Amino acid sequence: MLKLAVSYVPKRRLSGTLSDRLKSLLAEQKRSVTWLAGEIGQHRVSTSRIVNGQATDLPLSTLRKIAAALGVSVGDLVDEGESAE
Repeated sequence: MLKLAVSYVPKRRLSGTLSDRLKSLLAEQKRSVTWLAGEIGQHRVSTSRIVNGQATDLPLSTLRKIAAALGVSVGDLVDEGESAE
């Protein structure tokens, strides 16, 4: 049986936690959704849906772009309650 790599973040990961972290990072860096959209090459409305927790089936590639734009790792965005030591 052929195994395919998962290219989407499962819907359960698109909870308020991701949304809260994105909002917090944008606020800390004094950045806007419009700025983030430009950095990741997506429409502002699509980016707003991600930031507000309304997006489903978020491609991992987009999550990587968001993390890079904000200067954090993907793990920093999606890991719940775990910190690197």
